[in-house]
Amino acid sequence: HFTQDQQFDLSFTVKDPETANVNTLAKLELPAMSLSISGHAEGSPNAFSVQDIDFSHGETAVTGDLSLLLGDSRKISGTLHAPLLDLDWLQKDKPEAVPEKEQADRERLFDDTPIQEKTGVGVEIDTEITIDELQLLGARYENLELGVLLTPKRLEVNPFRFHGFLGGTWDGQLLLITGGERPRLEVLLAAKEAKPGLAAAEGQDPENPPTID
Repeated sequence: HFTQDQQFDLSFTVKDPETANVNTLAKLELPAMSLSISGHAEGSPNAFSVQDIDFSHGETAVTGDLSLLLGDSRKISGTLHAPLLDLDWLQKDKPEAVPEKEQADRERLFDDTPIQEKTGVGVEIDTEITIDELQLLGARYENLELGVLLTPKRLEVNPFRFHGFLGGTWDGQLLLITGGERPRLEVLLAAKEAKPGLAAAEGQDPENPPTID
């Protein structure tokens, strides 16, 4: 229900058997699989929480709670958990061949590249994400833990932790700071007996990938 002071308290459910309507409204290109999302929203148009989120798309399932500020400052915070996140439908786009002269013209210093603009999306994010199983481009990973903090000049992912489906662990963090004269990127990643399916070479036996320490 809605009150005179623009407060609301409502439960919602959206179902789309083929994802076509959601793709059209949200300008997305999700594959045609059954999609549903439900939850409970409470607050005002500028500050509200969404509790008991239950999202599914094909085999993907995500639950969690989020808080959103949409006034002069915009922020999303909360926790999300996915028993299964299936992203196998994503395709690796092969880059087109670039003439040597054009490639040379593209070479720029790091501080001139658009990477420093990527953190300036106008929305701060502070979320904790856990995924029991991730399927991505033919590889599978388990027990992912991600802490994502995004501010106008800083992107931090800490922790960044997961287990390979075939064994091994990855543990690290990422920090990108775009303030100052030059942006700074720091990546720490430790691997123990890891078998990186995402880095598999063409023709490599998927049942016997190399290990990394």
